[in-house]
Amino acid sequence: MSWTQFIEAVAHTEIEFPQLATACLAQAILESGRETTELAKLYNNHHGMKWREEMKGFAVPVYYETDSEPTGGAEFCKFATKADAVRGYWRFLERSPYKGWRNHVQSPEAFLAFIGRIWCPSGYKETWKSRHGGLVYHEYILKKLYDEAAELLNSVDKPQDRELRQGDRGEAVKDLQRELNEGINAGLEVDGIFGTKTKQAVMEVEKRVGLTPDGIADMDVWKALLELIVNPPITGGQTNTGGQTSTQEQTTTGGHKNLWIPFAKRLLPEIPTRWTYEQNYPRGAVVHFTAGRDNPIGTVRYLGEKRFPCLVMGRDGTIYQAFPLNRGGSHSGTDHHKYSVGIEIISAGLCELVKVNGVPKYKAWFHKSPDEYFDETQMRYVKREGSRREGWYQKFTSEQESSLIKLLLWLKSQAPDVFSFDDVKGHDECCDEGGRPGAKNDPGGALSMTMPELRALLKQKYTALIG
Repeated sequence: MSWTQFIEAVAHTEIEFPQLATACLAQAILESGRETTELAKLYNNHHGMKWREEMKGFAVPVYYETDSEPTGGAEFCKFATKADAVRGYWRFLERSPYKGWRNHVQSPEAFLAFIGRIWCPSGYKETWKSRHGGLVYHEYILKKLYDEAAELLNSVDKPQDRELRQGDRGEAVKDLQRELNEGINAGLEVDGIFGTKTKQAVMEVEKRVGLTPDGIADMDVWKALLELIVNPPITGGQTNTGGQTSTQEQTTTGGHKNLWIPFAKRLLPEIPTRWTYEQNYPRGAVVHFTAGRDNPIGTVRYLGEKRFPCLVMGRDGTIYQAFPLNRGGSHSGTDHHKYSVGIEIISAGLCELVKVNGVPKYKAWFHKSPDEYFDETQMRYVKREGSRREGWYQKFTSEQESSLIKLLLWLKSQAPDVFSFDDVKGHDECCDEGGRPGAKNDPGGALSMTMPELRALLKQKYTALIG
């Protein structure tokens, strides 16, 4: 049970780079033996972190005897909770030996390779390799433990999959309190304790949507909260925000504009943006592919860290949104991002044609071995046409193309006086028009048509929709 609680802490504790949560857990599997070490069981220290002065406020020192220490023991970190242990792990990396680790967060491989040589320094390297099949520290974690960690995190219930009630504690309760504060302005302290005030706030949600007010946050309450957040009631153009009055964000001089896509999955907390659009709404969109693996939520968070806020679409067509549509930021490398929303679609993008045992295969930049290469059914070859670059691209799925068209039609319907299909561009077009010809190749052949053909199709469909 305790090990399960640590896995849940890794899954639910907010960290700076959520895409590295799996790497954090994989290393803990190794260092704690899946919480079989006394250091983990007694002191919530799942990474074997020694005490350092920089850990004040996150942990306290405790003497621990271990055969790995020449003196038979040393002072290690003792954490009050498992969530503290997760936060403490990232604080540990702020110490000078790990300086520069943020320059290696683009992938778990890069991250673990960087910290691994410090965590397991050269003096231990050969001994480590001889005991672990010739693999160095980070290689062992990636090849032997990473997939296990990913499965464990995927098995953790999302907060909205749990039924919460008075007396519950933890990160899931914090998520509930945040959503209550946003959905009904509950004014709760986000302390992770489901007390009387949290119960009263849940009952208020239940009353508003016609549910029996029992104060239990079940699936119906989570759904109701999402609806209240995505489509808040309009009350005379103003809304109460903690005692202050502000203009209702979703009402503008151009009419009602929904800033949260009702068929998208909303991710909290919101990611940072850089500006508000001139007309409180984007007038266009830029279509990208991610040129990465299928990890839409990690992509959203990574883009947020880099201050490149974009909508992200998974391979199944699901859209993930983590910022309101009146706000934007850099994404195209040209002035187009000043008035367009970025749409990042999960696809490996341009791939290299190779032969494996005489069979054509397609290698993405991130592939490590031939068994990962794509086969021809996933690919599309296009010749150069306009801004479209020649080559083999991993195709957008049919679900992605349908979802893209649905999204762009919806964006137009919300603000027909602002949003223009003529300003729906490919990333490659933006660079060609913005003085950076050839700098980008997305969406290229990932999309089944050229961008001019997509714009023509959108106009045709929208005309049919409005009659």
